Amino acid sequence: MELHEVTVARLIAGDASGGIKGVPGALGSELPVNVGRFVQFLASGFQKNRTGKEGKTATPKTVAETVTLLKPVAPLLENWPQGFKDHVEERLAAGDQKLNSAPARLGNWYQRLMSFKEPAYRPYKDCVADVIAQNFDGTYSGTLSASQPRQWLTAKEAASEIGVSSQRLVEAVSSGQVFGKMSNSGLGHRHTIVSASEVEEIKTNRSLFRDGRFVRDRLGVSRGQFELLKGSGVIREVLKQERPPLVDGGFDVSAIDASVEFIRNSAHERDGDTITFKNLSLRRTTDRAALARLFKSIFAGEIRAVVAEVGLLLAEFRFLEADIKWELRSGRHSLDWTAQDVAEITGWKHQCVTQWCKLGLLEARSVPHGRGVGFLISPASLAKFQGEYVPVATLAKSSASSSRKLLAEFADRGIGTYGAESDGMTSRGHLVRLSELRLWSRDRDCLELGALKNADSERLLLTSSA
Repeated sequence: MELHEVTVARLIAGDASGGIKGVPGALGSELPVNVGRFVQFLASGFQKNRTGKEGKTATPKTVAETVTLLKPVAPLLENWPQGFKDHVEERLAAGDQKLNSAPARLGNWYQRLMSFKEPAYRPYKDCVADVIAQNFDGTYSGTLSASQPRQWLTAKEAASEIGVSSQRLVEAVSSGQVFGKMSNSGLGHRHTIVSASEVEEIKTNRSLFRDGRFVRDRLGVSRGQFELLKGSGVIREVLKQERPPLVDGGFDVSAIDASVEFIRNSAHERDGDTITFKNLSLRRTTDRAALARLFKSIFAGEIRAVVAEVGLLLAEFRFLEADIKWELRSGRHSLDWTAQDVAEITGWKHQCVTQWCKLGLLEARSVPHGRGVGFLISPASLAKFQGEYVPVATLAKSSASSSRKLLAEFADRGIGTYGAESDGMTSRGHLVRLSELRLWSRDRDCLELGALKNADSERLLLTSSA
């Protein structure tokens, strides 16, 4: 006898001693009373009656008829569970592919299998569920729960996993951007399904391409500096038509991370004053072109960080201030200084220098600076300014006095000041003309000399009296 014949004979005879090879353990150890009907169900799936329908197979009357009926069942019993899975796959593929329901494609065979309620038949139903999950490309999989994830998802399910609207996903499938299948039901409804692998790929791409806010936070930079980085070309926004389908973010995070790691790995510790990356902005220079060259030099490894430890954001990386100053100056088309440069050279406050430029006291040319205006001052203009004016704060410091005291003294002598800017209840940036300061200085010397003479006269009188 063939192996499948022995298996069927033992099933029908109720002989489960030692287990039955070719059937699930549950069926081979506790035989249901209707196991004969189940075997006939398996066999009848290979038979067709005169109308071409399956399932209505007469019970065989002889051994020969039984052997003939059971012969197609051999692969199902001799190779469990793969043999049974192969059979279900064939039936699913042979069904009407226009039907969007797995039970409908499997037809009456599925309904007859579901009629066997005994727990011993559960492994067969699990096999059907797994085959449907792996191979079915319709919208309704039935009520069986698969042990493996489904390979096809409805547009609604896929859209929910991806994080987009169903309509957007359907449009992407319709246009060919996303791999999926579309079909129409008899009721005129349009059904769209997407493969699970396609959904996972879209989710991965969406995590790799992010928006500007995400990238700014990842780098630790401000909105203004981020725009400068984009303008210099070291961070590029991917055009919409160049992005993977259903990707909203325009920045390739993996590419940006690679650039930051390159800067980190190129770091070389050296002594000297340092400046953080976040301070490399238009507050430091009004020359956008020079700033763009600076960023390119940093991202190319030509200017190396001195502090870029693991865990630090790009904004926290530190660079030698001497390297930064050299790069910003080397690319200039003129020797003009910014208001910040002049403040550093002279020790004046940056706000005061800017105020004097605005009033025209310090000759400068205006240039765009962020959303406002910056100033560039030539060495000749600075020399001319210093030949005409002196800040009261500088004068007070050099004479061991205070600005408030000097301003009161100037007011008493009718000496005016220029360029002051109100700052709350006080003012700052007072300038005095050197020409007027000389008269004040001469008068002050005369007063001091007179005071000395009076003191000498008093001492002389006291000595004479004694």
